[in-house]
Amino acid sequence: MQVKIIPYKSYLVFLQKYFVMEQQTKGIKIVHVHFLHGHKNYYFGSVSAIFRKFSADDIGISEIRLRHQLTNDGNHYINKKVVIIRSRLIR
Repeated sequence: MQVKIIPYKSYLVFLQKYFVMEQQTKGIKIVHVHFLHGHKNYYFGSVSAIFRKFSADDIGISEIRLRHQLTNDGNHYINKKVVIIRSRLIR
């Protein structure tokens, strides 16, 4: 088997295109927060963004605990105040 040597610049271009395509096919992570009282919906790009807008008392869970709860797409958290779902935005 012969190894093909490519220039470093070409390799970087390949990596950039690969990661852009991978991100487009995977979609962008979305964290949907639905408040049960008042029926308001908010959409965030991360768990930490939720806690920049709301306190742990507003949500009913700490940031660290919510991070552990929402480790994978499709995971959710439900309590008396909110329903929080992690998913992907498909473009």
